[in-house]
Amino acid sequence: MGLQRLSLILTNLRRVSKTVLRFEMKSSSLFLFFL
Repeated sequence: MGLQRLSLILTNLRRVSKTVLRFEMKSSSLFLFFL
């Protein structure tokens, strides 16, 4: 039970980090564009 929950948390973290990276790339490209 605990191991399943841990794997679920890990997959959620991976998904969140992916979306955060994408957002950072978008914001940084916009920042460079406005420079």
